[in-house]
Amino acid sequence: MFDRGRTTYLRLWLVIAMIICSLTAKTVFAEGQTKGYLHYYQQGDLVMAAKLAKQNTDKPLGRLVLSLCRIHDLKNQKLESGLDGLKKLFEDENLESAIRLEAKLSYTRMIQLLQVRGRHKQYDSVKVEELYMSLVEDAGTDNKACYAALYLTEFYFENYLKERQISEGQKAIDCIETFLKDYKGDEENVVFLHLYAEKMYTNITGDYSKSLMHLKAAYRIGIAPAMASQNVLFKLGRISDIKLNDTAAAAKYYNEFIRLYPNVIKTPLIKRYLRELEQK
Repeated sequence: MFDRGRTTYLRLWLVIAMIICSLTAKTVFAEGQTKGYLHYYQQGDLVMAAKLAKQNTDKPLGRLVLSLCRIHDLKNQKLESGLDGLKKLFEDENLESAIRLEAKLSYTRMIQLLQVRGRHKQYDSVKVEELYMSLVEDAGTDNKACYAALYLTEFYFENYLKERQISEGQKAIDCIETFLKDYKGDEENVVFLHLYAEKMYTNITGDYSKSLMHLKAAYRIGIAPAMASQNVLFKLGRISDIKLNDTAAAAKYYNEFIRLYPNVIKTPLIKRYLRELEQK
């Protein structure tokens, strides 16, 4: 039971990671120079990014990039220094909101991962739940609020996977549903939250009607890249077919899949499912 939940959870993160990558242009890093430290950070050259950012520590953005490089450059990692740099940035009320939000989100996410992995025990006392809650409130319609809501939901879901207490599972569901109801920003920012909500209902409550509702919402808004969109359309058909016994809806999704993706590896399988529907 645990392994199956963990496996589907990891598969979901592969899809969500692709979608989050497509949103990075909307972050504070979208303002980067063409050949400066932001450029190298975005390209994954953390050594050069850190070198140039170190020359720009008079700028908050330079200190932000330097701190992130110290955390994520595993060969030259200076974890404590990087985390301390992020903490100083988000605690400085004189800095612009975008910098503080980015620093706080990056700090909290890293602490969360360290706690999950059981490393660096000195950070176990950091209350990531409270930090994410404050991020959701402070970020407003910024997409960082969506990331914070996602990671907070993951925090509850991790607890559910470890303890199998339905109360923790319900916290995960309530967290994501409340955020989706209240969020007033660009709906493109919440596509990955709908996908995560689908997984919550599938794994925690088995409420496939709610799972389908969130998949439909994500598909309506639009999903990039194409592979992720294929996967969602495939699941829309299978849930309608197998879990909800809605043959009309299943046929609609199967036919749409065949029309949009006539030559992909799943298409022959979808055609077989469609023929099986006709025999019901």
